[in-house]
Amino acid sequence: MSIAVLEKVVEEIVRSLEDDDGAEEAFLFGIMPRGDYHLESDIDVLVVSRKMDKTRSRTQEIGAALSLEYGVVVSVIVVDEDS
Repeated sequence: MSIAVLEKVVEEIVRSLEDDDGAEEAFLFGIMPRGDYHLESDIDVLVVSRKMDKTRSRTQEIGAALSLEYGVVVSVIVVDEDS
């Protein structure tokens, strides 16, 4: 996967979370931020939310759509801000 694809996917996730009043923070984790990814690597995102159900539903839809659009697995994990 190219840096351009990674940046585009992350940009789309951030844009979608801006419309989610429950989402507090998002973090890229796993192999991507370490920099040792390869063409078949997935993108792992952790989202901290005040409204778990709403945010989880939204991010699952977006992760699936981005996976199909860019041909990369996008895994989004949503956790409660109180966890």
